[in-house]
Amino acid sequence: MYLQWVYIQIGCTEIDGMLASQFIADRNVVLRGTSRVPDAGRNVFSIVKSAWPSKPRLDILLASDGTPVQVTKVALNSAVNKDTFRIKFKSNENEEKWSDFVVPGDDTIT
Repeated sequence: MYLQWVYIQIGCTEIDGMLASQFIADRNVVLRGTSRVPDAGRNVFSIVKSAWPSKPRLDILLASDGTPVQVTKVALNSAVNKDTFRIKFKSNENEEKWSDFVVPGDDTIT
């Protein structure tokens, strides 16, 4: 099991028309979640505000098999819940897949 950081420049990432940085700032929380995807096993996502305001970003920590993961989109899954995120990434087979997680009250999803 390897830990891997994937950086998304949130200046270009919108969540239902809202900049991701503003979405995170409004809630002032560290978002964590787990999701199971068929080809990558169990992935742990940790989305935090950058410690460097001059370089705002979403940091997504993926605990996976070490295969490079390219995150292509972060979106709000408002059809399910206004605090449910969907992360689109390229799988090991280079297919784009969605993985869902929510904004939990206790920072943990099982």
